[in-house]
Amino acid sequence: MSTVDPVRRRAERAAARRNSPWRIVRHVVLQALQFVCAVLLGMGVAAIVDMGRVTSLNSVFGTWDSRLEGLFWTLPVGLVGLILFGIAVGVSARTITGRPLTFPVVGPATVVLIGVAIGFTVLVPQLTPPDQVGVRLDTTFGESEAWGFGDWIWYRVDVWGTVLLWALAVASAATGFVARLRRRARRDVVDQVLAAGDRVPGEVTEAPTPDPHAVRTISRITVRYTDRLGTTRWVEPVVVLPTRELPRVGDILTVAYDGNAPGNTKRVFVGPADAQDAADFRRWNMSA
Repeated sequence: MSTVDPVRRRAERAAARRNSPWRIVRHVVLQALQFVCAVLLGMGVAAIVDMGRVTSLNSVFGTWDSRLEGLFWTLPVGLVGLILFGIAVGVSARTITGRPLTFPVVGPATVVLIGVAIGFTVLVPQLTPPDQVGVRLDTTFGESEAWGFGDWIWYRVDVWGTVLLWALAVASAATGFVARLRRRARRDVVDQVLAAGDRVPGEVTEAPTPDPHAVRTISRITVRYTDRLGTTRWVEPVVVLPTRELPRVGDILTVAYDGNAPGNTKRVFVGPADAQDAADFRRWNMSA
């Protein structure tokens, strides 16, 4: 019989693994490979766009050969690589942050969009030029026709396509930056509440039945507690935990709250019954 709480022991081991330099190096390498695949995908997109562009701008009796035809392979290779490395990056990030869909430093969406934008930007100067700008030239029967509005859009895809991809990349980077600032502010709130707030026991009054086949579970639970003034309150945090650690109805947890603002649910956090530090509460709270 062990004298050490197995749940706490697993949490301590997980924390030690998250702080391993090897895991960080591995994550950086995986994201670098993901970035390379994104660049290849961007090049493949440019090659496919060039094929559609040249067949749209030139007559059927003109030139339909894309000079980027030899780079079509970059599209499937980049796409398959992104899927595989995307899964690997997600797993790697979870071993570092301790929770799913939370990534250190920069998220995969930003990495992928920047890579695609770079790959596309590199190739667009090499797009196949039309037989004649503004006219779908027919040298066989002499039935040439002027381009329509859609043809001019195809012609300037090198400009608006590049701008669009970079706009998406910048928007993703900005969104990720703001999300990280908010998460950092939330972590600061946890530290403040634990340093100057109150801790009381809370009882789980409602909790979902977890899927026994799931490794981790993200769910909302309801916890009832009584503050220092004797007021009964409820809080419904979203917890993200290994399924075997998910609390059940009747379990006793620790509730930390701001004694100066007991009604502010944004300053209420739940943790395991033996919670000791901020890491225990962050591990339980999806928003922390």
